[in-house]
Amino acid sequence: MEMNDAKLIEFTHIPPEAGVWRQVLDLGTRLRFRKGEEIMHGGEKGEYLYYVHQGEARLMRTTLDGREKILMSMRSGTVTGETPFFDEVPARSSIVAGTDCVVYAFSRDCVLHEILPNYPALTLALLIVMTMAACGGSGGKAADPNTLVVWHDKEAAVIEALQAYLDKALPDITVRFEKKTSLTDSLKLVGNDPSSAPDLFVFAHDKIGVFAEMGILTPVTELISQSELSGYLPMTLEAATYNGSLYQLPLYFETLLFMYNRRYMQDEEVPTTTEELLAYMKENTGRGRYGFVEQHSTAYYSAAWIHGFGGSIIDADGTPFPDQQAVKDALEYHLKFVDLMPGETEYSTVNTLFLEGKADATIGGPWMVPSAREANIDLGIASMPTVDKTGRALAPYSGVQGIHVLTFAAQNKTDAVQRLLHALLDPEVGVVLAQASGCAPANSACYDDSRVCDDTLVQAMRTTAEIAVPMPNIPEMDVMWTVVGNLLTDVNLSKSGIDKAFAAALTQANSLIDAMH
Repeated sequence: MEMNDAKLIEFTHIPPEAGVWRQVLDLGTRLRFRKGEEIMHGGEKGEYLYYVHQGEARLMRTTLDGREKILMSMRSGTVTGETPFFDEVPARSSIVAGTDCVVYAFSRDCVLHEILPNYPALTLALLIVMTMAACGGSGGKAADPNTLVVWHDKEAAVIEALQAYLDKALPDITVRFEKKTSLTDSLKLVGNDPSSAPDLFVFAHDKIGVFAEMGILTPVTELISQSELSGYLPMTLEAATYNGSLYQLPLYFETLLFMYNRRYMQDEEVPTTTEELLAYMKENTGRGRYGFVEQHSTAYYSAAWIHGFGGSIIDADGTPFPDQQAVKDALEYHLKFVDLMPGETEYSTVNTLFLEGKADATIGGPWMVPSAREANIDLGIASMPTVDKTGRALAPYSGVQGIHVLTFAAQNKTDAVQRLLHALLDPEVGVVLAQASGCAPANSACYDDSRVCDDTLVQAMRTTAEIAVPMPNIPEMDVMWTVVGNLLTDVNLSKSGIDKAFAAALTQANSLIDAMH
């Protein structure tokens, strides 16, 4: 088989049983591809299964504006294939060599007449896929239009509250929540396959761009009207929007907050500006104690300082560090604070210092509150300090948690999905989530309820929402977490010059983003 004769298939559900597949490599056709070469072209029917023997292959999809996006990387030991192989429908994506790689192609005749009859382990894996394909063509989940499967990765208290509410609000619809520890990977694997994908999922907003570009999401405004969302906090709707379409119904959000131990820092001592914070740190740091600690070399935490100087990590068009000088100024200013904190900035270290009373204050999220209370800390929560040089507050990222609708479910379970979304519009949903787990509701009407307005933590996040910056939801942001982490390590820990470290980070960012397009 010539290289350009290869037919496209999609990423498969077949387990990467590398040791087993090596038994049959002599039955396939060995193909070599150089980095950037197309292994399979989109739009053709699947006639082969492919085993990535060496190197890396990438699943690619052309976006609506004509750009190529990387949907998934497939390393050695991975088998690709899916329903196109079995039902001969055109595949939606292309596969391109991400590195120089060796791939084995198994023809339909080989799979059906040589592998299936003679290799039981592979036969089982392939039969599972064949069954899934057959079910998908006949309706699969759509056979029961009143059952909705919802994937999530949330804590039990949140899901239990949602389950109880929906069971009562929708007695004739079965809503089944299923927890996935690696939700993004699971969704990338199943795509919009009705035989294995959920109908909806609950997740943070920052992956919306990835899934929208995959073509697996339906805008929620195709199922509920935009006017029904008028009472939602603007920040949450901004977070849920990608390329002008609203792909998430926001449920609640999280932000970082200034937290302090009243045993050591009195309410009247809480700094309102960064210079006040610096002065407090100088006075109260030493002999194994710290006036203030944070994860200073982690992108998620340091973003607040960058935003406080008017900078950003990436803009909506995917341009890294659009205001380069603002980022450099923030890094230089932040160094004064870093020098008064421990070099180790992992969450466990920062959390332990605060919980053990070795740090007076920190910046943390609502997830720290339960452990702080268990440690009998008299916890104070305050607004983020203002940067004296700019007059801007430290503005943390916000993460908006909400429900997303897969396209197949929107098309085939329209009534049930619409009813679920309308049920979740009720402000009572936000109230019960706030009560269950301290979640800050996305619906502003919730804050008129005494059960919410009396919660100090929730109210603090509501105040912070006015300045918080939604995490970018574009696919390019995926690479920037690593880029900024490396930049912060160079500047804060390795003490590299800011100009040199920033130039290296910018080069890395542009290279990685270019590879995605």
